[in-house]
Amino acid sequence: MLPIPRRSSLLLLAVLFAMPLGAGRAGGQTFGPLPDHLKCYKIKDSLKLAGLVDLQSPQLGLESGCRLGSAKLFCVPVFKRVNQVTPATPQQVLGDAQIDDRLCYKIKCPSAVIPQKGVIDQFGTHTITKFKASLLCTPARKTPIEIDIFPNTTASVVIEPGSLGCPGGETVNLTGPTRVDVALGALADTDNNGREQVPIEMVQLSLTGNSTCYGPVLVNLRDPTQHPYRRTTGEIEETANTQTGRLDLPPFAPSGMATSFFDVFFEVQAGGVTLHNHTPKHMESVITHKPPDPGNHYDNPDVIQLYDQNENQFPIRIGSAQHVPNPTTTTTTSTTTTTMPTCVMGTGTSGPTCGGTCGRGTTCLNDPPHSGTCVCDPPTQVCSSQPFPTCTAGRCAGAFQECRAGATTCGCCGVPPAQCVAGSECCSGVCAGNQCQP
Repeated sequence: MLPIPRRSSLLLLAVLFAMPLGAGRAGGQTFGPLPDHLKCYKIKDSLKLAGLVDLQSPQLGLESGCRLGSAKLFCVPVFKRVNQVTPATPQQVLGDAQIDDRLCYKIKCPSAVIPQKGVIDQFGTHTITKFKASLLCTPARKTPIEIDIFPNTTASVVIEPGSLGCPGGETVNLTGPTRVDVALGALADTDNNGREQVPIEMVQLSLTGNSTCYGPVLVNLRDPTQHPYRRTTGEIEETANTQTGRLDLPPFAPSGMATSFFDVFFEVQAGGVTLHNHTPKHMESVITHKPPDPGNHYDNPDVIQLYDQNENQFPIRIGSAQHVPNPTTTTTTSTTTTTMPTCVMGTGTSGPTCGGTCGRGTTCLNDPPHSGTCVCDPPTQVCSSQPFPTCTAGRCAGAFQECRAGATTCGCCGVPPAQCVAGSECCSGVCAGNQCQP
């Protein structure tokens, strides 16, 4: 453990994290509209951490060589209402809704001269001085986190009439893999409506298609380190709470449904240009299973503007969109709908890729590897389920993919002649001429 002395400022900072940022009046106040506060708990951490970090603050500048110790606080988003506070005149200061938990680590940085600052919060106006780094708070996720991989999702999007190069507009159909992380460990009624929900994040969206106006189209998630600096997040919320502490839809409950949404920030490459959105595409669904059952679909009818890499408005707008995570072939009669498995080899971003639907609990994978055979394999065969770092027995969807050890988990990567856009998609880390190289 680092020899950093205990300070009373640690507890003070925990109190400051929990201070309100929302407006209101003492006595009879209702809870604020957003969980824009953090409530911090003192903790004992099993990870005995020691290290050095450099911290760059856009507001306060660079602090290099900060010594990092164990986590001391765990902070969670909360709503707040004020019952009584003296002396203070409530101020109208609202923050953004918080999604992530935080783990706060003790740090000790070289001395830095930071001038006094004027600060305002709900409790009044402050002048703060004598800055000294004490804690570093990182985004955190409560486990378990389930990973839902959809190897062959389908989507459609409308190019609005009047768009540059497509005056009449058109509907573009797209296919490709999607991955969603579901933070089941964060189950809670976070909006106080009597129904529990879990946060979700789409971490992969790789769709390809062909436009009559623009030719080949590639749609990916926008890198959150680029403007507008947003991840594609959302939630799953049960439609009825039949048991507290459980997400009440299958497979967790015998029956039930849930509403779900994603605020999608994407990047599209077509016609020689790369464009992205500023306003999220708010995709909504009612799902009957987690992961979504075959045919469950997310939709949004809104028209949004696209922007180029210089953040200039580009004369292309997109309209109604639909995304089907788990597509299916159905045979419909007047009395029943029968779902037929469609685990077959199709086209993927890395080359031939297995996709479609399988029976409950199985996944469509290329088995044996590097063949034209697609098989509905059990979860024990999926690459991401393999014990790390022994990953080679895992199966992937792509015919030109192999299961390899990453930094902390097993994952699928491309081998020659897999198609690629960046080296991170290739097992060797080398992507040249849009192909993985030895």
